[in-house]
Amino acid sequence: MHTTTTHFHLRDEGAGGSDGIVIPLQLLQDSAYQSVYVAPIYVGPNHNQYLLQVDTGSSDLWIASTACSTSACNDVGGNRYDPSQALPTGQTLGIEYAEGQASGPVVWDTVQIGGYSIDHQALIAASTVNAEPLSSNFAGVLGLALPLNSLIAQKIPPTTSDSPDGAALSSNLFGITPVNTAPPARFLSLALERPGSDRVQSTLGIGRHPKDLVPDPAKIQYATTVPEMAGSLWWQASVRGITVYVDGQPKPIALPSSSTGPHGLPSAILDSGVPLIIANPSITYGIYGAMGYSPASDGNVYIPCNTPLNITITLDDRSEIPLHPLDLSYFPPGDASAENCIGAIQTPDHIGLSLTQADLILGVPFLRNTYTVLGYDPPAANGSFPPNVGASQRIQPRLGLMRLTDPATAADEFHQVRVLKQPLGSGSGASSGAKQAPSKKGLSVGVEVLIGLLGFFGLCFVLFGARLAYMKRRWVRQRKSLAAADGASGGDSKEGSYVLNELGYFPARSKSHSSEPSEDELRMKRYEEYKRRRDLESQYTDDTAATRVNGPDDGADEFGLLNAKTPGDSPEARFRDPWGDTLVDSRTPLPQSPPTVDELALPPPIVRRSSYVPTSSPLTHHRTPSGGPSSATPLLSHARTNSNPRDSEDIAEFGMPSPRDPERPQSMAGIGTSARSRRLGSAGSGSALQLPPSPLLSPEERRSSPSRLAPPSPRALDPVFSGSRNESRVSVIGHES
Repeated sequence: MHTTTTHFHLRDEGAGGSDGIVIPLQLLQDSAYQSVYVAPIYVGPNHNQYLLQVDTGSSDLWIASTACSTSACNDVGGNRYDPSQALPTGQTLGIEYAEGQASGPVVWDTVQIGGYSIDHQALIAASTVNAEPLSSNFAGVLGLALPLNSLIAQKIPPTTSDSPDGAALSSNLFGITPVNTAPPARFLSLALERPGSDRVQSTLGIGRHPKDLVPDPAKIQYATTVPEMAGSLWWQASVRGITVYVDGQPKPIALPSSSTGPHGLPSAILDSGVPLIIANPSITYGIYGAMGYSPASDGNVYIPCNTPLNITITLDDRSEIPLHPLDLSYFPPGDASAENCIGAIQTPDHIGLSLTQADLILGVPFLRNTYTVLGYDPPAANGSFPPNVGASQRIQPRLGLMRLTDPATAADEFHQVRVLKQPLGSGSGASSGAKQAPSKKGLSVGVEVLIGLLGFFGLCFVLFGARLAYMKRRWVRQRKSLAAADGASGGDSKEGSYVLNELGYFPARSKSHSSEPSEDELRMKRYEEYKRRRDLESQYTDDTAATRVNGPDDGADEFGLLNAKTPGDSPEARFRDPWGDTLVDSRTPLPQSPPTVDELALPPPIVRRSSYVPTSSPLTHHRTPSGGPSSATPLLSHARTNSNPRDSEDIAEFGMPSPRDPERPQSMAGIGTSARSRRLGSAGSGSALQLPPSPLLSPEERRSSPSRLAPPSPRALDPVFSGSRNESRVSVIGHES
C-alpha cells in the first residue's frame, strides 16, 4: 500500500519524569481521505521501536506480530512485533473498529513511551489484522480512551498491587512508582496538523502542554465527559449547536432529541482514529441541506471542490468551534483534479457502522481544529492540574478544548488551495486562539514599487554625490600640480606670460608646463601683433615716400585743427613727431657752411600733440659735421612725387594741403619708415622700389648708386614700446655723435 509520510518535525519537549514530555507525531496519508497520526513506542527487552496510531476512541494496545500472515500484516514487512520474549497471559482477544479488526493473544511486555517505562504492560500480539492501512510506519494502535473502555481490562481486571494485570496504558503511565518518576500531572494532550501546513505541529503531550501552542493554559475550556451507565468510557461531549454559514449568513441546524447526551441533547465522541465526521442522518442531511446539497445514488454527498463548507460546532458550554473548509471535503480517491469533492460528514449506514453510543463521532476533520486535552483530574481556573499522587487517585475525566482555526484565515487558505490551485505554504493553516508566532503580512505591490523607486533615486543621489566629490578632489589635485609646475618653470614662464599679456594675447592654461609656447612661437606672436598694429595705424596715416611737405604757413595740425598765423610759423615749427628712420626727399641743396653752436642745440622736449603749444621759432633738422655740410633747411620741406589721388585724400584727412587744393591743410601723418611705403607703386608689389636720390648722399654717391628700398626683415620691424600699450610710435633719433 502506498503511503505519504510526514516525518517528525520537532524534538521531544521536556525531559520526562516529573517534568513531563511532549512527543512529536507523524502524519501518514494513504489518500486525502485516510489520515493516520502515529507515535513511537519501544517494546521488549531490546526496546524495538514501533509506530502506533494514536486513537482516542479505543483504550487498548495492539501490535502486528510475527505470527500475522494477513495482507495487512504483510504490508508491515519486517517491522513486526516478536512476542517470544514476552510474558503470556493465556488470554486471546479481538477488537472491532468502525473500519478494521485485529485479534491475537494478550501478553505482558515492557513498554516505553516518552521516556516513561512500564513493566508488564498488557497488549495484544495481533496475529490477524484486517481492513487496516498498516505499513512499515504503522504497525498497530495505541488506545488513549478512558481506562474503563479497555477490553483487555475486562479480561484481566486491574489491581492496586505491583503484580501484572490488564490495566490500560494510561492507568499504568500515571501510576508509575516511585511518584517522582511519573508524569507531574494526569493529563494527555493532542494536536493534529493539517496536510500541507506546518503552522500546527502534531504532538502528544504527557503531563505537559507544548509551550509554543499553549502559552496560557487558562484559555483551554474544560467540561465533564458524558458518562455511560457503567461510567465514562470515551472522551464524549454533549452537542449544543451546529451552524452552517451560507454567504456569511448563519443557518442553525435543528438538533434531534437524543438519549445519548444529558437533557435529551445529542452527544459526540472525539475519536482520532476515524478520518471522518460521522453523524446520524438528520444531522448530516440537515448540514448539507442548508447549502442545497443532497446525497447521490452512491450515498455520498458531492459538493463543488471550490465551494467552501463553513460550519461551527458548539460542545457543552464552550465557545463555538469553527471547522476549516479544507477538512470538510476531499477529492475522490485517485482523482485529485475532480470538480466535485466528497463531503467529509457522512452517515453511519454509509460506512457500515451501527452508531448507538453517540449521535456523532468527531474524527480527524474536527480534531485538526482544536487542541484537545484528556484530563484525569479537574483542572484549576488557571488551567493547571493537581499534582500526580499515584494510582490510588480516582479518575475524574475532564475534556478540554481550545480552538485553533480562524474563519477568515481558513477562507483565504481554502481559496488558495481549491480556487488558485496553490499548495499551502509554510506557516499557513490554522490560527490559534492562543498566542502563536504572528504571521507576517506581505506588503502590497504598490508599496513595494514605491520602496523600490525611493531606493533607486537614493542610490542615484549617492552615486552623484560620490562622483561630484571625486571630480572636486581631482580638480584640486590638478590645481596643485599646475601651481607646482608654474613654480618650477621660473622666470621664463612669467616673462613669456607678461609679453603675451602686453600683446593682448591670453593663451589657454595648459595642464602641464611642457605645453607652454616656445620662444619662436612667442616671437611669431609678437611679430603678428606688430603687423596688426601697423595695419591699424595705417588707416590713419599716409606713406612718406609719396608725400611732399611744402605748404603755406596756415597749415593745420595732424588732427585738422588750423593754427593761427604767427611770424615764422610753419608746419615744421608746429610739429615734432617722433618718427625714426624718416625718409625725406628735398630738391633744395643742403647748405655748405657748418652749423653754428646755436643750431646744434638740442630741441625742446617732445610733448604730446594734444597738448602742443606752438613756439615762435621754427623747427629745424640738425646734421652732424660728419654727415657733410650742415644745413638749417627744414628737413620736411621736400617736393611730393608719385602721388596718387587716394594718397592726397589720406593726407588731407589729417590737415595737410593737397597739390590739387593748396588751401587744404596738411599733416605730418604718414611720414615714417620704409616699411610704411607699401602704398608706393602698384598695389601688392613685393619688389624693391626706385626712389629719388637721398639728399644725405654726396653728388657722386647719388650719381653712382640709385636709392632702392628693400622690404625689411621681420627682425628690423620690432617696435619700441612706450609706457602705454596703445601708443606705439617710432622715435626720431638724431645723428649727433
